Amino acid sequence: MGHLDSPKSVTGVTLDKTTLSLKAGANATLTASVTPTDAKDKTGKSTITVTE
Repeated sequence: MGHLDSPKSVTGVTLDKTTLSLKAGANATLTASVTPTDAKDKTGKSTITVTE
């Protein structure tokens, strides 16, 4: 039987933008990249609250 590697955990998350300016009611999409790229579970959820 071959050697099985343990599943890799996510060790970091990077967004495609470091700053973002929006007007009230506007929308934007941020794309996240995880490291390592071969991590087993890349799912996640994020909520951002903006105050005026």
